[in-house]
Amino acid sequence: GAGGVGTYAIQLAKEAGAHVITTASAKNHALLRKIGADEVIDYHTTNFAEVLADVDLVFDTMGGEVQKKSFAVLTKHRSSCFNCGH
Repeated sequence: GAGGVGTYAIQLAKEAGAHVITTASAKNHALLRKIGADEVIDYHTTNFAEVLADVDLVFDTMGGEVQKKSFAVLTKHRSSCFNCGH
């Protein structure tokens, strides 16, 4: 969430009215909340796939294993996973 693409995505999603959840290291949590994140998960200590469920949209910039976990947290009824990773 704290990279260049993530910071833009957070702001755009918030402006569109979304409840924004992102992942980042603890040192970036304050910045991400300031720009619009409602919840920030520390990826060093918490597996987002174990604490999230029924998410409508995932914007994944990592790919690979993160993408697999991202699909697992999506709602079963209406969901999208955008991947910009490798």
